[in-house]
Amino acid sequence: MSWEKRLRRFAVFALVGLLAVAAAASSSLGARQDSSKVRIGLSGPTNTLDPATGQTASDYIPNILVSGQLYRWNRKRVPELDLLASSKVSKDERTVTQTLKLGLKYSDGTPVVAQDAVYSLERARKGPGGPFFRRVKSVTAPNDLTIVWKLTAPYPDFPDALSQQYILLHPWKQIEAKGAAEYFKKPVSAGPLVVTNWIPGGPSLMTTANPNYWRAPVVESVEFVAVQDLTSRALQLSQGALDFVADLPFAAKGTFPSEVRQFAQPQAGMFHITTNLSKTTGPLSDPRIRQVISLAMDRANVAEKAYAGLPKPGCSQLYAVEPYSCTLPFDGVQNLAAARALLKQTAYPKGFSFELQVWIRPGWPEAALLIAQDLAKIGITAQVSPIEAAVATANLASGNFEAQYSGNVGSPSFFLQNLYYPGTFWASAARFKDRQTVKLVDRGTLTPDPARRKRLFEAAERSAYKIMPHIPIVERVVFRGSRLPDSVLGSVTPGEVLIIGTRAR
Repeated sequence: MSWEKRLRRFAVFALVGLLAVAAAASSSLGARQDSSKVRIGLSGPTNTLDPATGQTASDYIPNILVSGQLYRWNRKRVPELDLLASSKVSKDERTVTQTLKLGLKYSDGTPVVAQDAVYSLERARKGPGGPFFRRVKSVTAPNDLTIVWKLTAPYPDFPDALSQQYILLHPWKQIEAKGAAEYFKKPVSAGPLVVTNWIPGGPSLMTTANPNYWRAPVVESVEFVAVQDLTSRALQLSQGALDFVADLPFAAKGTFPSEVRQFAQPQAGMFHITTNLSKTTGPLSDPRIRQVISLAMDRANVAEKAYAGLPKPGCSQLYAVEPYSCTLPFDGVQNLAAARALLKQTAYPKGFSFELQVWIRPGWPEAALLIAQDLAKIGITAQVSPIEAAVATANLASGNFEAQYSGNVGSPSFFLQNLYYPGTFWASAARFKDRQTVKLVDRGTLTPDPARRKRLFEAAERSAYKIMPHIPIVERVVFRGSRLPDSVLGSVTPGEVLIIGTRAR
């Protein structure tokens, strides 16, 4: 049976089955009374807690909660001081002096010291987050409470950079003594939760409230459960076996019992097709072919049929992240005539075939199949290959792909850096190198003026379009469900990160 038929059957059977389960659950289950022990369903296993390595959502969602952070995002994605008591910027905006809160301790009683932040940056520079800190000339710890960052230029988004999953505080002496591979199997924590039982890649990650966190978590324990089957994930939420699911099938929309709060979660991102620019031969090596694919996309149809109409169709990379102008031709609306006309100017006027890899996550394979249907209208055959997240990320790193459907997230500055700046995840995956685009992104990142930043970022997108490493499709959205009050377990909006409720000690 073809993937297309299997996906259609899944959508129908999942919807019918969930309706039946929901009806039964509504009559037999009441609202959740005890939220002290929480079970969160993730789309895959947690493979690593090391912030210096590449991470998927199933890694960084728990990782941020079991690690210390200088800043944490609040529910509106605004960076707020966490382990810091203060952060002061010099008049020339090139020195940031931060002071840790007094008396901070890790979960094992080890004091949190400023050198832990210095060490975290040293490790982060070698990983996928390194390029986001390229404006940091140096960082020092003159004493145990003080961190001094020297910047090469003003960096308006520095607090946002420190809120991401790259600078996570851990006791540097323990990492050095045990080695990173061993330490991060069961790290101590300066965050709200602490790991109690976990095997990398295993079915669950057990945590308890960190008694030494400077605020008191409102939960006693949280278990992160890997539930890779979409139907099972939805059923377990309906039946109360899970309290929160981070990524539900879109076909399940409207089928849950009344005590389940179901909602679309914008992720400050865009789904896109990433092409492998290191392939110097073949159809996709021609930038005009990549532009043809973009012109052929019916983005509104993908948003409606693959994602239940929840995301916005993309007309630029940043359009769905913030109200930026459209930069795609025809504002991203499908234009088959223009696609055919441009295709005739290439060496493949009658079409060609290529493999389109896609992650097995809710809505993603369906979107890829709809893209294949659009391309078939102009003679292009996209062979859709659904693959697991671990395989997909390995293929992106090794270059073992022609094109892959996935997505990027982040505030505009980090979003574009991740797509286009050398050494970042998506720029590396696409093998993208273009000085003009990078220069425009750099200039936009460093300017504090919103209007000028907007103009520079839009210019960077137009510059990148000439090469078209990433083809934007629709806004990146996940469909979530929760049995818990938002005060107990909430989401950073927009974003994919979770927040555990806390109270003053």
